[in-house]
Formats: sequence, structure tokens, C-alpha cells
Amino acid sequence: MGNELYRKTCRKAQQIMDDAFEGTVFFAFSEKQFEEGMKKIGAKSPKELYSLNGTGGFYKKSDAPKIHKAFADMSKVKADALASGGEEYAFRMFSEELANHEFGYARDLDPTIEATGYEVEDICKSKVLWSGMVRALETYGMTPETIELNYGIRQAFD
Repeated sequence: MGNELYRKTCRKAQQIMDDAFEGTVFFAFSEKQFEEGMKKIGAKSPKELYSLNGTGGFYKKSDAPKIHKAFADMSKVKADALASGGEEYAFRMFSEELANHEFGYARDLDPTIEATGYEVEDICKSKVLWSGMVRALETYGMTPETIELNYGIRQAFD
């Protein structure tokens, strides 16, 4: 299986977002970009917009159902991949993101967790996600005890 299922899932999720965002969402980090973005999506007033939770992204309130559906579809793609790949999928997902975010050097787990799209609480409550993360971290010499000691993260299931 390799990491291909994880990479395929990432590509599919990205395509869902790209399709939903095309012509609907703009990102702005300056007043000029904001004004240009509003014009691009046909918004006349900032009151017509929602923010994408502090990402710098904006979309028209009238497009909220489309954006919400895209996030739901993306979550389903991820859930289906996890369900079909199980712990091996979770292990490979975490392994890939640990490497991508230079965990071996930085020892910062937050970027890895953020990149997976899961919350710490999700990982702690899921035997599959927890086991996959622990296996991936074991390749860096960590155990469940050191994960808890260093990051305050521990399993929350029986």
C-alpha cells in the first residue's frame, strides 16, 4: 500500500477544495487584496462575506452551502480512506507528515497533527489514529509515555 492511499486521499481532498473555491473564495492579506478579491467574486460589501476562520480566506454568505458541502465531502474522503486503510493508513499518514514537517529535527508535533486535518482530541479518542501515530513516533524513538510526557497527549479510550 505504501503511502499511495494517503497521497491519493490528499489529492482528492485538495481537488474537492479547489473545485469549491474556484471563483468563490479569495484570500487577502492587505486592504488592496481584499478589495480586489471582493470584486473578483462579485461582492459589493464586506457584510456579504464570511471568513474562513482566520486563514485570510473569504467567501460570499450566499456560497456558504457550497463551501460547507466541500468541507463535508473532504471529511468523508478522509474518513473513507481511514476506514479502508485502518491503522496502516494512519501509520503511513503520520509517518509522511512527520517527515514533511521535519519532526526528527524540530520535535514539534503540532505541524504534523495540523497537516493531517485531525484534532488532538480525535487522535486520542480513536484506537486507529492513536495506534498509527504511536507507531510513526516510535520510528523517532518515542513511546506512548514519552508522547504524554513531551506533548501532554495520551489515549482517551479503554
